[in-house]
Amino acid sequence: QTVSQQLINIRKRAGLSQADIASILSLTPGAICNYEKGRRPIRANDFEKQSGYFQKANKKGRGADKPKS
Repeated sequence: QTVSQQLINIRKRAGLSQADIASILSLTPGAICNYEKGRRPIRANDFEKQSGYFQKANKKGRGADKPKS
């Protein structure tokens, strides 16, 4: 699996939309889309933010800090 595919799978397992994860990580939905489609390599600091969120969410349960719509 590519990094892009892994990002998609992890996000979907957490029950989050691209807009949800963008909001959580203070990124734009377009940035998340570009990372997931492999159009743009994920920056190290964005990868660290995303990894940190999912590690915390995994400890608390899926979608732990999902933003309210």
